[in-house]
Amino acid sequence: MYLWNNMEKIDKKDKKIIYQMRNNCRLSYSQIGKKVGLHKDVVAYRVKRLQDLGIIKGFYTFYNPKKL
Repeated sequence: MYLWNNMEKIDKKDKKIIYQMRNNCRLSYSQIGKKVGLHKDVVAYRVKRLQDLGIIKGFYTFYNPKKL
């Protein structure tokens, strides 16, 4: 129920930001902003808000051992 209430608070831009972060976690806020059509400060604000809402719970590093 808690997550459902938070889902009502996100819009298409938030979903686009999440999509970009899932596709390439190494993108900067500036790069995400260019792809989504927002300023980097707005992207940073929205990511922080998504964290506060509990939609983004953390950032994880995955690596490919073959490339090491």
